[in-house]
Amino acid sequence: MRRAVHPASEASDNLTDAICKLRHVLESACGQPLYAHLYHGDVDTISHYDGPATPSAVADLGLVGYLLQRELVEQLSPQAAQGTLLIITADHGQIYTPLDRAVALRQHPDLWRCLVAPPGGEPRAGYLFVRDGTKQYVQDYIRQQLGHAVEVLDIQDALGAGLWGQAPYHPQLQDRLGDLLLLPRENYWLADPFGETPLFLGWHGGLAPEEMQVPFLMVDLM
Repeated sequence: MRRAVHPASEASDNLTDAICKLRHVLESACGQPLYAHLYHGDVDTISHYDGPATPSAVADLGLVGYLLQRELVEQLSPQAAQGTLLIITADHGQIYTPLDRAVALRQHPDLWRCLVAPPGGEPRAGYLFVRDGTKQYVQDYIRQQLGHAVEVLDIQDALGAGLWGQAPYHPQLQDRLGDLLLLPRENYWLADPFGETPLFLGWHGGLAPEEMQVPFLMVDLM
């Protein structure tokens, strides 16, 4: 049976260095089964701060394509390229989240008093832990006062819909999810009540197509 081999991780200062090291790994493993993984996080970082699809994010994507072509595809020997499949994908997308689309739950004291702890999760998917006997009130309040910006789901309904995959689940999953799931609509986002979260113009973690759909490219190098 073929065996996938992941070489020891190497730190890289920049994308150019990382791609050159990847080329070296492929050249050193000619004729051997190998899986090599390279992660480039600058597109994500730029998209968080400036927003997705901005000129800087698009330019960084162009840089990725150029360096892969110049320093990997064109420089790789025929022996190393033989049987090598290059796969380019992403772990998530992003959605533009302007600052005026923030939903500040702490500005709703009647709702806030029903919470056992501050919301968990992240700005595009929040988990609420509510006090005993208040779940229905919290759901009704959110639907009436914030329904234009946030959808609220009972955690049991969300689990049944398969949002965390199929059972069996980890024994601690439900304890971590709480009682209610908040999914901001459109490009709304849940503001950090303590002001510790950066004011990003791009977020991910929700169910919008922009967040869930990613490119998937496969190139046979020989």
